[in-house]
Amino acid sequence: MFEVDGLAPLTAAEQLAAESVAVWDGHNYAVEAMEPLGLDFEAGAVRAGISLYTTDDDVDRLLEAVRRLAGSESG
Repeated sequence: MFEVDGLAPLTAAEQLAAESVAVWDGHNYAVEAMEPLGLDFEAGAVRAGISLYTTDDDVDRLLEAVRRLAGSESG
């Protein structure tokens, strides 16, 4: 789970979806994990799921899209 500075989690998720990167927004029933990560339960966060079937290319595409998104918001 993560945040993108300057973007609501829903907005970040929608913008990533526009790049064909599937993530979720909200607390995703992982409330206990949010506090140690410094994330606000009320505001929510972006969550990316990694599984056995996730390829290295999938992870690279996620990271590149998040970098672009974060860079576009930082000015």
